[in-house]
Amino acid sequence: MIQRRPFASYEWYRWERTLFFAAVTLPKWAKDQPRYVLAPLICTALVVLLVSIPFLLLLVASLPLLAYVQLGQPPKPRGPLAVGTANVTIPTADGEPLRVQIFYPADAAASAGVPQAPWLPSPPREYAEAYAAFGGLHPVIRRLVVWVFLGVRQGAKDTPPPLPRPSKGEGGATAEAAWPVTLFSHGLGGSATTYSSTCAELASRGAVVVAVEHKDGSAVHSTTEQHQLGSARERVVYDRSKTTFAERNAQLQQRCEELRSVMRALSKFCAAGGGDGGGGGAKGRLYEHEQVLVDAQRPVYEGVLARLHVDPSTCLLVGHSFGGATVLELGAASSSSSSSSSSSSSIRAPLPHGWRLVGVEALDPWVMGNSASVRTELALPTLLLMTQSMMYEENGADLDKLVEAMGERGQLCLFIEVDDTRHQDQSDVPAVAYAACRLLCMGSSRSPTVTMREHLDVCISFLDHAVPELAKRLSMERALVTADDDSAADEQELKKESHHSGALDALDLHFDRRKTTIHGYTAAEPVVGTSGGTVVG
Repeated sequence: MIQRRPFASYEWYRWERTLFFAAVTLPKWAKDQPRYVLAPLICTALVVLLVSIPFLLLLVASLPLLAYVQLGQPPKPRGPLAVGTANVTIPTADGEPLRVQIFYPADAAASAGVPQAPWLPSPPREYAEAYAAFGGLHPVIRRLVVWVFLGVRQGAKDTPPPLPRPSKGEGGATAEAAWPVTLFSHGLGGSATTYSSTCAELASRGAVVVAVEHKDGSAVHSTTEQHQLGSARERVVYDRSKTTFAERNAQLQQRCEELRSVMRALSKFCAAGGGDGGGGGAKGRLYEHEQVLVDAQRPVYEGVLARLHVDPSTCLLVGHSFGGATVLELGAASSSSSSSSSSSSSIRAPLPHGWRLVGVEALDPWVMGNSASVRTELALPTLLLMTQSMMYEENGADLDKLVEAMGERGQLCLFIEVDDTRHQDQSDVPAVAYAACRLLCMGSSRSPTVTMREHLDVCISFLDHAVPELAKRLSMERALVTADDDSAADEQELKKESHHSGALDALDLHFDRRKTTIHGYTAAEPVVGTSGGTVVG
């Protein structure tokens, strides 16, 4: 059994407890109270509100300055390669355009004078207002503060020339014909650039990372060029109406098909792994809607996509929250054991020709909409990397079942939590708007750069341990396991402080375990010192 920590045992900040009391506990209490009890409380609240009006007006007038003062930038990548990024609209099988953000190893010399890419996609004001609306801000307040975020920049450069292929000493430990691929799926209210830190980090270590902006109504906003000639932009706004399992599962199926569409587009528009590096353009005949998109974005298609050599046989799936559920769904659908008659035809749709998945990293996955086939069919090395926000009983119990089911089938799965973190700590949002995230209980009190790097260290270490065929092609600079490499005492103290059983020491995982809790581990082969291949803490 997985001995997951009970959700009731977690410690929360005083402000989080206060906000929970005001938003949940107090309304429930008030609902059961007679009017004579509530009347004096309501009168007192109204008096306090009236007295506070001058201060509230002053606060609203000061919001632009406050927003500017607390503004931050996403952490920069730490790998040895320069990173470029390009925003591009790609065609899909049904003719609908799909927006993606591509992060890729860039030519360091050519990118030296290139500016950092803007964090908000174009048109930036539309996306800024969409984020503000998603956060529940009044339209008046939105107009006061959104301009501040137009100056936020990613850690990647804006469309510099790419490195066409890896070379010895760049990216992987050995020279390879092409870059491995990572597909990233955002969570509810995200976009193609919400997770630029994670995507740029992987690109700086030798991968081409494609962050997809889904059009199932889960993105905070999505604006693409329509495929019809002469048409205006298409806008897809966030849809709050979808709440049932059937609706969420239908979204997951659409998202999986969008990821397959990205694979097809990469196969068609990127250079093949064994090509000449010159970028020969698209392979095969272009349909009219494809030609329109290429013509409208020719500098990106010819200057970036056509020059990048990608290897579709080494593809990693990464996603956050609802995106974590998406990559679990696609991973199960694409596993060789997919044969369940209960799976719908869309779930069991094969990957495009030449594509092969090598692993799944689900960051704080929200699995309410996942098909049952995820537990019975997922047969890829899988990381479930959590914050305490998503360890609530219902979600945690579903993840327990997944880990146990994978263990029974002899599949590798690591169920781990980075301590004292919150749901958005795995995105760029706390780094960009730290004060707002703290106010809304969306981020921890710790530095966003520190928490982001702790999560990335686990992601990279998991690849090193579980997906060696990918790890050998990336720059795997390992995180320090102890505070002082020269101190044996620190190593012993580490083992005392970490929340793991001693059996976990047999695993070759290189990150600071004092900051993590491992709830469960299943191995493809039994690990020395474990019982049944499962380590619990």
